[in-house]
Amino acid sequence: MREIIAYHGWGFSSLFWKEWQKKFVGEWSFCERSYFSQEERKKLFFRHKDSIKIVCAHSLGLHFVSEDVLSSMDLLIVFSSFLCFHGADSQKTKAHLALMKQKLDQDPTDLLKKFYANCSAPHHLENFALVQKERLLEDLLFLDEHRLDLSGMQGKKILVFHGKEDRVVPYALGEKLASTVGGSSFFLVENAGHVFSTVAQEEIFPVIEADLSSRVKEKVCRNFSKASSSYASSACFAALSVGKFMELLSSVQHSLPEGPILEIGAGTGLLSKKILQCFPEKELIFSDLSLSMIAICQELLSYDPAKVTFCQKDGEMMEEKEKYALILSGLALQWFEDIEGTLSRWHRALKRGGYLLFSCLCSESFSEWEKICREENIPLTKNPLPDLKRLRVFLASLGGNVCVEEKRLSIPFATLRSFFRNLKETGAITSKGKTMNVQQRKKLLSVCQKKGSLTITYQIGFALVRKR
Repeated sequence: MREIIAYHGWGFSSLFWKEWQKKFVGEWSFCERSYFSQEERKKLFFRHKDSIKIVCAHSLGLHFVSEDVLSSMDLLIVFSSFLCFHGADSQKTKAHLALMKQKLDQDPTDLLKKFYANCSAPHHLENFALVQKERLLEDLLFLDEHRLDLSGMQGKKILVFHGKEDRVVPYALGEKLASTVGGSSFFLVENAGHVFSTVAQEEIFPVIEADLSSRVKEKVCRNFSKASSSYASSACFAALSVGKFMELLSSVQHSLPEGPILEIGAGTGLLSKKILQCFPEKELIFSDLSLSMIAICQELLSYDPAKVTFCQKDGEMMEEKEKYALILSGLALQWFEDIEGTLSRWHRALKRGGYLLFSCLCSESFSEWEKICREENIPLTKNPLPDLKRLRVFLASLGGNVCVEEKRLSIPFATLRSFFRNLKETGAITSKGKTMNVQQRKKLLSVCQKKGSLTITYQIGFALVRKR
């Protein structure tokens, strides 16, 4: 899941992020400078160990991000900001700030309304009757004097967005900020001011989402790599599902067109070994996102190097067209961000008359865990899983012959804690769903201690598709 700490700029409040929250899904926390309330300013920190940690900072807000937050984050997204407010024409900007200080003392509401107009920002969100003149002045003085040091950020990922029409902070200052940190990317947004309009937001969301998607994959890859040595012994559900997978594979074994066979998410080679036995004379490609998994798979198999290839491959990013006679994937699809888009790309990569065969964990898995969370009023942190009925409808829309089946496995565990330990040992701990706070975690641990043995249901979907 995503954990987002957001820092608004001078003259705004956390309401600045209201529209962003609607489209940018995650657990949000706000650094409130309290310009329109007497609320105490609080220090923020990330609360969840396995989250994708994101900082969003607008303008001066970047200067209030603590070192602790910066050092623990995965991604920093910066809007309309700067290292030092005074650029090449410092005499002019210093004179402008001096005038702002004077107007702030005389009529803070009028100053803020004119400032909002200059920012291309709506001002109806704030309650000017509650304006805190002293706090605005304090941060205006800070803006006048402070210079941001990002020397400790080398190697960190930073996305810097700046409006081309920004009349408050020239975009040259945003470019300079990005250039000081290796790994930063600068994006100049056309027709955007100091505050981005809804249209401008829509333009940059795909850039942010693409970066975050790659980060989720990195975490999934790391977790599976850590679990590579224990996966084969811990993933009993995978072993129990092999029979149904091979039954479907044997039904098309002798009717494939010419062409290579690709396995996506080969893991430790549980299926790979049987695929090799079925097609000893075919060109086979075994792929996985995790290099550790590939190494174990390669060590497990006896193979002819002239016919068998092992490679690291992101199964979600396939661009090949009409290349493969058969694409197989066992219990990997549920980890992908864009499942339907991925299946479309797999289908395009098949030759005419080729087959796609995959299995995946489905949405009715772990119903016992759901029941415990519902009864104890604890957030369910299970990752969202594909719905088998929806998968069936989508696969039919691709055209060709489609066969969809399911298998439900009931696997006993000594305790609820042993079930969670099993998830960790199979690498399945990269959370994209809800998270728990400290009190909820303590409550779950207490429940784990009280609960005795239990049986967990795994709903596994199988699909076989032949391309016309």
